Amino acid sequence: MTNFYAVIIAGGVGERLWPLSKKGVPKQLLSLTGRSTLVQDTFERIKPLFPKGNIVVVTRQDQAAALKKQMPALKSSNVIEEPIGRNTAAAIGLAAITLKQRDPNGVMVVLPADGRIIDIEEFHKDIRSGRRIAEAGWLVTFGISPDYPATGYGYIKRGTRLPIAGSRDVYKIKGFVEKPSFDRASKLLQQEGYYWNSGIFSWTIPTILAKIKRHIPKLFTGLCRIEESIGKASYKSTLKRVYGDLNKVSIDKGIMEKVSDAVVIPSSFRWSDIGNWSSLTDFHKKDRDDNVILGDHVGIDTSGVIVVGDKDKLIATCGVNDLIIVNKGDVVLVCRKDRAEDVKRLHEIVKKKNHLKKYV
Repeated sequence: MTNFYAVIIAGGVGERLWPLSKKGVPKQLLSLTGRSTLVQDTFERIKPLFPKGNIVVVTRQDQAAALKKQMPALKSSNVIEEPIGRNTAAAIGLAAITLKQRDPNGVMVVLPADGRIIDIEEFHKDIRSGRRIAEAGWLVTFGISPDYPATGYGYIKRGTRLPIAGSRDVYKIKGFVEKPSFDRASKLLQQEGYYWNSGIFSWTIPTILAKIKRHIPKLFTGLCRIEESIGKASYKSTLKRVYGDLNKVSIDKGIMEKVSDAVVIPSSFRWSDIGNWSSLTDFHKKDRDDNVILGDHVGIDTSGVIVVGDKDKLIATCGVNDLIIVNKGDVVLVCRKDRAEDVKRLHEIVKKKNHLKKYV
């Protein structure tokens, strides 16, 4: 049997969780759901499935030191550092050419660092099933049965069922839906065969590199130049020189939406993404007025709010509802809960204004 590797993608900034999540301390390095950070949770979740040396993390160079400090059990050589973020296709490609040096025919499972999964035993069963299907040459992803009309997730439309011997239900992918409006998400919820896109994938190293070569040729050419330098003194300089010019595209857009041999496994585990401030309501207890309070707060006639603040700063509210209020350092964010996705746009504006760049 081929070797099995886990690749944790942990290089994002988490702009929708600004101002808590910032460039130096992104969301995957924060404790948003408990005592452990998101990347620590992901690592602990998958440890039983892999030999210790077969778990790697892809992160940005400016985040690597903090990540290594949080994950002392991870070999330093198993932290793959990107000079700059170039989205998931480049990150996965970099992991693939790195693991290719160890095992040219290995199987990868790719996991984002910011997911939260319940039913760990079911998760392990699904990952093992995905491995068997990936070994047969398929590109595998895992779909989550939606239970509310989420607008912050992408959706997968299943096609025909594949009669793969010894496997649970597996379906060819018929199409993808980008993050929909609330009205469209509500309609998708009522239709059979739509799943949330978990961003968890499985495939062999030869399969994903062949797909990158065909569908993102510029990225493949750059990866080949980097691969030639692996193990040499020139590696870091080559990586720095080449990586910034690689295609900035997601693996979904660059590969999964273009191929005919992608399949979806309907998951038997529960999953959610810590994608924006509103998602915290799924992980923390609400008070009797439906508020999630993480910090010091007093309120009158306040309901349905999410309050996050530093311990030494009181947040007081009166006559408000359905708001997100975050006080972190010298930044205060106030946002309607139904506009949580727009915090990313707000962060982008702050980045562009010279006199505000100190806040990102």
